[in-house]
Amino acid sequence: MVHARRASERLGLVGEVESIDPTLIESLLAKGYLPIVAPLACGPGGSYLNVNANQVAAHLAGSLQAELHVILSDVAGVCRQDGSVIPTLTLPLAQQLLAQNISHGGMIPKMNACLAAAGNVSHVHILDGREPHVILRLLAGECLGTRILPR
Repeated sequence: MVHARRASERLGLVGEVESIDPTLIESLLAKGYLPIVAPLACGPGGSYLNVNANQVAAHLAGSLQAELHVILSDVAGVCRQDGSVIPTLTLPLAQQLLAQNISHGGMIPKMNACLAAAGNVSHVHILDGREPHVILRLLAGECLGTRILPR
């Protein structure tokens, strides 16, 4: 389902997503199942590669043309240098935050995943997964975390 290339020789069997075939997931969803996907990919020569789970989820959401992609984290959202949450980011501003190292550490792969999803998914959010009922609250219209806009 997931095809990847090696990220670098230095990292060993770590990959970066090249493509996703959503056929299996679509079939399971159509039958009422809730698939759980491990972030493993087929690499060069039939090898298996470990891929960042946020990256797999973002590419899968895009290939499924999902309406909503949510990344749950242990922070309230994307934060400014003063620690306050940025409620809405455009793609260019998100790219600028990454380039200026304002978003750093564990937020970098999350932001990159959001950037990958935002071009194909209507609503992309980074939420604090420690918050009670955070996804239900988001679906009810509450403004939570950071929303990444496609433009």
